[in-house]
Order: sequence, then C-alpha cells, then structure tokens
Amino acid sequence: MVANREERASAPGPQRAPIGRVLYVSSSGNMLGGAENALFDIVTSAERDWEPIVVVPFEGELAASLRRAGVESHVVGIGVLRHRGELRSPILAVRLLGALIGAGRLVRLIRKRDVRIVHSNTSTVIAGALAARLTRVPHVWHVREMLSGPAWSLLGRLILLLSSRVVCISQTVASNLPHRDQTDRVVVVPDGINLATFSFEPHTGTTGRVLMVARIHPHKGHELFVRAAASVAATVEGATFEIIGGCLPVYEPLQRHLVVLVEQLGLQARLRFSPHVEREEVGERIRSADVVVVPSTWLEPGGLVVLEAMAAGTSVVATRRGGPAEVITDGLDGLLVSHEDPAELADAITRLLLEPALRERLVQSARKRVEENYTLPLHVARLGDVYRSVLHHSRGSACA
Repeated sequence: MVANREERASAPGPQRAPIGRVLYVSSSGNMLGGAENALFDIVTSAERDWEPIVVVPFEGELAASLRRAGVESHVVGIGVLRHRGELRSPILAVRLLGALIGAGRLVRLIRKRDVRIVHSNTSTVIAGALAARLTRVPHVWHVREMLSGPAWSLLGRLILLLSSRVVCISQTVASNLPHRDQTDRVVVVPDGINLATFSFEPHTGTTGRVLMVARIHPHKGHELFVRAAASVAATVEGATFEIIGGCLPVYEPLQRHLVVLVEQLGLQARLRFSPHVEREEVGERIRSADVVVVPSTWLEPGGLVVLEAMAAGTSVVATRRGGPAEVITDGLDGLLVSHEDPAELADAITRLLLEPALRERLVQSARKRVEENYTLPLHVARLGDVYRSVLHHSRGSACA
C-alpha cells in the first residue's frame, strides 16, 4: 500500500500524557535553510507536550539560538553530508564512517537522557537512525529534500528500513521517496508557520519592492528571477529587487555568475544581494515587500517561504510544481508560473505591482488558508500524533 497519507489535526487537542524526551538530530548547526528554521519552531513551541533535546554537528547560529531559548542542545560530530553533491562523491565514504562514529556518541546520550524517540531532521543525517536502532528506540525520519540518483535510491531504502515513521513535508517529497510503495509508514506532515513571527500586516499602497528569499543554489531559480527582474524594471518605474540568502562555498561560482549577470542587464542600481539575516528580520522584509517570488526551477520540496509570505500578508508568485503548487491555488491565494519562462514570471510580478486590488484579494485568501491548514500549533499537534503512534506501536511490539 502507498502510505503517503497526510497527517491531519483540526486543532490541538486537550492536554494529553507527556511523550517524554525526543532527541532531534540536525544536519547543520546554522540556520541557513527551512529545515533548521522549522526545527527551531518545533522545539521552542509552547504547544508541544514533550521535552526536546537537539544535537547539532557543529557550533553555529542554531545551537546559540537554542541555548538562548532554553532548549537543551549538544554539539556532536555525526558525519553529516555538507551538500547534496557529496552523494555522488568519494567523500561519501568518509561521511558514512563519521556517521558510524557519531552513532556511538548518540547511543550514550540516548541512554543517559532516557530518550523516548529519535527524530532525524533531514534525509542526509544518518547517525540518529543508527543510534536509534542500536538502542531500540523508535525513530522518526523527517524527509525535507528532493534528491535523485543511485545513492538516493540506496538512502531511500535505508530511510524506510531504519524508521518507525517517515515524515515528508509534502506529497511531492513523499512521491519522490524510493520504494515508498513497500511500506505504510510514510506520512505527510506539512510545515507550520509561527504567526507571531510572521504576523499579518498587509500594507496599503505600493512600495515596488520584490523579494526572493533563498540561499544560492543551482535549482532555486536565481537566474530566472534576475532575468525576470530586468523585464519588470523596464516596465515598472521604481521597482526594486532583493535576494536574501547565504551561499555555501561550493556554490560561490554561481554567485559570481549572478553578480556578472546583474551587471550585464544593467540592474546594479535596482537589485541587491543581501546575506543571510535573522528570521525576525526576514519577517520584516517580507512584510515590507509587495511581492515575494519563489522561482524554483526544480521540484521544490515544500516552500516554507511561500507560507511565510502568505501568513505575513505579502502576495506570492511561485513556479507551478512541487510543494508551492500544493499550497497555492493559482489566482485565489497566489500566482503560479512556468519554471522555464522569465517573461511569464515578469508578467506575474508586474501585474501584482500595478494592481493593488489584486494583491489585496490574494493576501486575504492566503492568510485564511494558512490559518486553517499551516499554523505552528497544527504542525506540532500532527507531530505529536506521529510520536504517540510510534510509541504505541513500540509498546505493542515489546509485549508481543
């Protein structure tokens, strides 16, 4: 049976018995992407009824933020992949060895802290799954990525083999999971938005600001955005563009290419690149923009930025496939465009800049959709249901 059903919870239920300690294993110590931001929201949520412990592979912004929030965290070497390209590189063997060593370290922590569930926060962190198997603790593997190739086929089999439940952030991700038809343990739990951070503040008038929030990556559609920006700039007087996001060293050549492209298109005075900023600042910049663009050229796994903009009262344009297309109904709460055509993207941005009434209609519907389906309390309640399910199954197996 293909078990890519979606975990639903209409609202957080009445107070239930605490779950105990849940050990989250992160693939990064920084907060460059949606995986780390989503993890931070989960473990700091007031709605959860379990005690979180977080392991990060190195010191960074995530570990520091967790400590400030009072969440127990540990820096442990666990042999994580640093980028997707390592799945096709000889360095993969080194990372796997590191994961084996890291699993031993996690075993000691699981036993010392009486952990009830281990939750691996991305596909590319393996040590948590191995440690959970060695200690016979239920394991939840959170799949947030769209990967491919022979290595992904092997990793997908490992994910199913070593998980009590596989949580996917969208139907798109679930459909991409290799061998998913061999189990009924795959569930879809969409991310949830902290409405305090992304409060609804639609602005009147037009600022002309167009925003893209994504670290530099070949598949995030930065070049598509830049080329569309050139067309919009030629049509809409005063329109400005900003790209917010960090850049891993492996993608620095792409960043240099984009800077040159901006110069060639004469956009130096209209488009700026900003480094990674704090999440609260991202929320402010989203609220101050007229349009947020998510121009991914691949099958975007989820599109957390889409939900953040919809929650904050800013109109959204995204490519019409993958996770964003599961969230946005074209023309109702956002606009969907081709992932291959800068002209179509430019036309959508131009419409939103020049038609305030259209923006207002879209953002009102978008906020309602988020409130009904994608809030942080709903997300936490759905994860709680997953945890209780695996604990119940584990007790049943122990008694059998």
